[in-house]
Amino acid sequence: MAKRVQNRNLNEIRAQFKSLQAKANARAEELQSAGLSDYSRAFNEAADKMGAYRSNDAYLFDVNDTQRYREIRREVERMNKFLNDETSTVEGVQKMMAAEKYKGAFSGGWYKKYGVSYDKSRIDEDKAKIAFSIYRRLEESGDSREKIIGDLGYGSESLVMQIYDMVVESGIENDDSVQYWAEYGNILEETSRRLDDLYIRKYNEAHDIMDEGDEDSKSLIDNIIRNKSAWDYFNF
Repeated sequence: MAKRVQNRNLNEIRAQFKSLQAKANARAEELQSAGLSDYSRAFNEAADKMGAYRSNDAYLFDVNDTQRYREIRREVERMNKFLNDETSTVEGVQKMMAAEKYKGAFSGGWYKKYGVSYDKSRIDEDKAKIAFSIYRRLEESGDSREKIIGDLGYGSESLVMQIYDMVVESGIENDDSVQYWAEYGNILEETSRRLDDLYIRKYNEAHDIMDEGDEDSKSLIDNIIRNKSAWDYFNF
């Protein structure tokens, strides 16, 4: 009888984290699909800390592949740490990679004096001009401007580094050709998409917008995972 009660309690707790698990695994799959999982600090740390209790590694996170309360707790702690790391998202990894590649190459004053304050030993002047031009196009748009410099803003230096990286990768040349404008439009569209995705994510997190399952997960995390006395109730 006691065993059946314990299993029922385990299943009830596992069910509370279904939404959180789906969110974490969806992000992990996005990283893998984009070929960025190897570069994600969040993904690699979560993979390294996968518990020995896990018998199936088909998913990065799986509360159903647990047998004890402490194992559920460890799985949830891994999910929360992963989701709270900026590099759990494609945009976060892209931002980190661009920042590392061009760290210090653009000073804070570059947007005030066009083409003046960047490291010319590392930055190609012609490609920088294209990147600045795309950045200004975004900044001139009221909607995008808010996403760059508003309360939930992306950060102008981080954004220009990503734009410059895309310019370099595209091989675009400023020759006013049809190909130039096609590539220019592609980079502008991709940058705008990244801004939209990141802004929506930040907005939702800032305003704590959750579906019913997420609210259950948040409540359980607050009242169990982050409250050690609550866990004392269970027999580990």
